[in-house]
Order: sequence, then C-alpha cells, then structure tokens
Amino acid sequence: MKGYMKRYVSLVLAVMMILGIMSCPGAVKLHVDAANGTSQKNTATDTDAVSISGLNAVPKSASSIQLKWKTIAGVDTYRIYVYDVAKKAYKEKGRTQTGAYQVSGLAKSGNEYKIAVRGYSADQGRIVAVTPLATITSKTLPGSPKLSELGARSTSNTYIKWNKVTGADGYQVYRYNRASGKWSMLTETAGLVYKDTNKTSAKGYTYKVRAYMKYKGQRYYGVYSACLLYTSPSPRDKRQSR
Repeated sequence: MKGYMKRYVSLVLAVMMILGIMSCPGAVKLHVDAANGTSQKNTATDTDAVSISGLNAVPKSASSIQLKWKTIAGVDTYRIYVYDVAKKAYKEKGRTQTGAYQVSGLAKSGNEYKIAVRGYSADQGRIVAVTPLATITSKTLPGSPKLSELGARSTSNTYIKWNKVTGADGYQVYRYNRASGKWSMLTETAGLVYKDTNKTSAKGYTYKVRAYMKYKGQRYYGVYSACLLYTSPSPRDKRQSR
C-alpha cells in the first residue's frame, strides 16, 4: 500500500511540473528565419503571421528591378533578398520601411532574378521575422547595343550593324532625318545587320538602335545605342572607292 501511494504521489508531482512549465510566462516559441537559417525567439510564427501581399516587380534598367507591395501594420522594416544561384541561397540586398524598393547593382542585363521580401519587427529588444518570405521573379532590361557602320557607303544605301544583346528578343532601328527634324522607325528585326536603302541624296542621316524583350506578356525596351551619324560621301570619296 505504501509503495502504491509513493508511485501515485510521484505521478501527481510529475504532472504538476509539466503543467507548470507549459503555463510559465517566460516560455517562448523558437522561430527559424528561413532567409539566413538562424533560430530566434519570437512570439509570432509563419503560421500565424500576416503574409506580404500585392508584391509586384517591374524591370527598371539593365541592372535594376523595381519592387512594390502592400505594407503591413506592425512591421518595422522590410528586408529584400536576391537568390544567389551559385550558392543556392538568398542574399540580403537592402532594407526599407516603405512598400517599395529598387533592387540595384544586378550583374546581368536581360537576366531573370528571383527576389524575396520579408517583414521584421522589434520584439523584447530583438529583431525578429514576423512574415513569411514573399517571392517573385523578374528580369532586368536588355542592355544598350553598340552600333557601327558596315561596308561601303553610297548616296542611296547605308549598312549598319550592332552587337548581340543578352536577353533581347529583337531590335528596333531608327533614323533621324535632319531635313524633316524627325526620328522614324525603319524596321524591327531579330537580326544584327540592317541595310537602309530607302534614302535620298539629302545629307545628315543619323541612326540608333534599341533592344527589346518579351516577358510575362509585356514588352520592355532597353536604352538606345549611341547615335551613328551618316554623311553622304564627297566626290573625292566616290573617286577613291572606284
């Protein structure tokens, strides 16, 4: 009987200890920050935190992407991450307290990047993640082509060429007529060479080219190349070319 009572008392004490630990005001949850792999004390977890919504990304330049999202009450700072393909991990790119951020310094033009945004707040003197990662993919704009003249010039024909731009789906060729003072698009092509045969004897033609890409149902244009000035060959040039 005494042995039975001892086991009963021990069991009751064990249950009371467990209940005391569970109800202890100092008990906290461990929250793992998926962006950097560290564990932090946090009273909010990914399962009960509010997710970032309205995340949108738009190509801004050959080295930047513009982000926007809806801000959340209680979030002090948003951290922006770009996925490093080589290291297979997100790398922090910047921080903001607003719902917009321009990710700059991206190395490749016309390249697709995976970007993430996460909200952080102060909790008992520590900075903790209070939202899950919100991810999106977007591209940088194609770079600017380098334009040069190709072959012999004549009064009626001009041959121009440009380098291949990474991420470009095609190119637009423009010509400026000094007589009319207007730019006009001559062609849209996937090639790297254009022969302008629709000319008159007027002097003062200038050319420029820009690349474009198609992405997620939209068309985006890169920056124009430097202008290439064409002047009709002089009589001396004509004699030398014979």
